[in-house]
Amino acid sequence: MKLNKIVTISAITLLFMASCSNWKDSEIPSPEVSANSPAARFASTNPASFEIPPSNDMSFTLTVIRDSEAKANALDVPITIISDSAFTVPSTVSFAAGSATATLQIKIDPTATPGSTLPLAISLDNADANPYKAEYSSYYGKILISPWVSMGTAQFYDDFIFAEWADEPVPYVAEVSIDKNFLDPNSFRISYPYTDDILKAVGDDDGSMGGTTQANIVFTINGDNVTWSKFWYTSLLYDGDGTDIKAYLPSAINKDGDSKSVVVRDADGNIEYFELYPYYYIDGLGGFGLFPVYLGFPGFDLSGELGVPIFQ
Repeated sequence: MKLNKIVTISAITLLFMASCSNWKDSEIPSPEVSANSPAARFASTNPASFEIPPSNDMSFTLTVIRDSEAKANALDVPITIISDSAFTVPSTVSFAAGSATATLQIKIDPTATPGSTLPLAISLDNADANPYKAEYSSYYGKILISPWVSMGTAQFYDDFIFAEWADEPVPYVAEVSIDKNFLDPNSFRISYPYTDDILKAVGDDDGSMGGTTQANIVFTINGDNVTWSKFWYTSLLYDGDGTDIKAYLPSAINKDGDSKSVVVRDADGNIEYFELYPYYYIDGLGGFGLFPVYLGFPGFDLSGELGVPIFQ
């Protein structure tokens, strides 16, 4: 039994020694950076994602930087495409003499589908880079082709804010941009109509201005009716901070009236305008009730129909 144990131990020792003979120390040297390297890299301010409106001339830009000590001379840094979906990437990015920054413009295939997300990965030539910098010599990003497609200019009239609310109303119709959602043909958005200029022009300059604003208002057609997401802001205050006047979807505050907001079409089924009835309400204080709002689609003369001039 002792002999067997000794043999067993010896066999294990030989196996270990044989395995060790196959192990080799290896060293991977750290990258060496030339003392004259411009240390070109992508600025940390570059977004990781972009949302680009669909058009025939889509593009975006990235900022590339280099060390200020290396900015005396002009420099072209080669670019390598790691992966791309639908982009035209220049072969180099060019620094002007005396400049520590350069702009790289990347074009997007105009046939890219609205709503699609396109990945992009590019890198700068290693000879001009410095891997020890905080910023990176490679860029990885995602570009969303916005699902919102421009329809042109629409006309917007709010009978409460542009007329009833003002002390001395001089009503106007506001011109707004209107987009249609490529992924949801029943969804539309307009640019925010309650600008300071038009609110001043209709008489809302008594201290009520300065409420919350928003980038867009989104409307959705549901059968013959039109809805929106709970409320939109009007940029007006009832009585100081925290008393924003909002245009609520009536059902969002348990009021009747959703069915009054409708889409009006011509004989061929094309949308002429939305007739909307939001309930104007101040959270915690109460409301003013339903008032009509009209959104005239491109090609429909809402101003002429209402007899209200367009704000210039």
